[in-house]
Amino acid sequence: MPISSQQLSSSLSALTKEYETITSNLANINTAGFKRRCNSFTKSLAEKMGNSAIDSKTQFDFSQGHLVHTGNHLDWAMSGKGFFTIETPDGPLYSRNGIFKVNNKGQIVDLEGRLLAGKDGALVLPESLSVTDITVSEDGFVKAGENTMGQLKIADFGKDEAKLVPVGKNCWAPPSFIKPKEVAEISIKQGYQESSNVEMVDEMVDLITVSRMYQSNMKMMTADTDNTKSILGVAMG
Repeated sequence: MPISSQQLSSSLSALTKEYETITSNLANINTAGFKRRCNSFTKSLAEKMGNSAIDSKTQFDFSQGHLVHTGNHLDWAMSGKGFFTIETPDGPLYSRNGIFKVNNKGQIVDLEGRLLAGKDGALVLPESLSVTDITVSEDGFVKAGENTMGQLKIADFGKDEAKLVPVGKNCWAPPSFIKPKEVAEISIKQGYQESSNVEMVDEMVDLITVSRMYQSNMKMMTADTDNTKSILGVAMG
């Protein structure tokens, strides 16, 4: 069946979005806790191409990345489900990036300086102690020496995880109608970072596929334009 200009335009738009998605994934391959984007049409794009307009929707793959040992006292990786809770003036945000630091008030914060939430508020390092005195247990209790600083506030969204909205800086926010729940079982690894779940080989294969499909569609678009010009030329004598 002939492919219409509208269908070709839809395909090119979808392929452009897919290209941007892949390049974003590749750019963040070394970002701790990054979750890869994937468009809803990715796997079936070839079958849909030319048959109908493509409805492109961005989704996120929340599968866990590899846990990489760093030995840093404030690198905390989460094994399994859940998100660290980050406090901001506009409300809590949620992240899998477990790289933290201590600010000049002794509070544990993320790399943007935003408070890491404990169940009972901020996690504050006593003045007499240092970062190397901080330990975190597998179940999320944070201590400095013999002093308990608090327990991490780990959020879980269950099946609603797919509805989380990216807000930048590797953080997520839920729609107003979704409330986080506490994780039933917490598993925190101190001295580890969770790597991104982007696989270089998979992304490069997708990138090559998308590039070829884009070129093919551009050729068809050019041919369609040339045919239209020829018809108009004949009609106008």
